Amino acid sequence: MGSSYELYRRMYETIAALVDVKHVRHLTNLIWISVGMLRSKSIALSKIANAIPGDSDAESRVTEIRRWLTTPNINIWRLYTENGLDLRYWQGLKVEGQ
Repeated sequence: MGSSYELYRRMYETIAALVDVKHVRHLTNLIWISVGMLRSKSIALSKIANAIPGDSDAESRVTEIRRWLTTPNINIWRLYTENGLDLRYWQGLKVEGQ
């Protein structure tokens, strides 16, 4: 298992207990985007997309990320600020494969 999956797992275990979301998929996407930001050390969508594991190409992942970030019923800022997604904490976390 790659370190991206390990980081995702650890973030999900911690954050899922703190977040009240309508659909679990919203939380899943938020955490994968966060993993991409941490792995790429960037906020550029193209770099985030390249750091997220998956079968689709990076361009498709950029489109998916952009679409998710602009979904009107998701308050990204609230999810980020109120639910333990301060990436400064997760940035220093050591995970398997690093």
